[in-house]
Amino acid sequence: MLTMRSLLPTLAGAVALCAVGCTWMLEPIEQRFLFRPWSSDSSHLASVASRQNGIEEVRLKTPDGVTLHG
Repeated sequence: MLTMRSLLPTLAGAVALCAVGCTWMLEPIEQRFLFRPWSSDSSHLASVASRQNGIEEVRLKTPDGVTLHG
């Protein structure tokens, strides 16, 4: 019968194995999830950020004078 003393190392080993397995599986595809900003070509940005696509460019001026652009 498993006791708490023998269950703890088994559980710790399973968690470590899972962590190593996830790292091993996800590392090759990690580069696809990294943020890579697009070039700032104005014609390309205008075609993407069009009202036909349901996207609107917004600029907000905050009370402390900072302009937020999104």
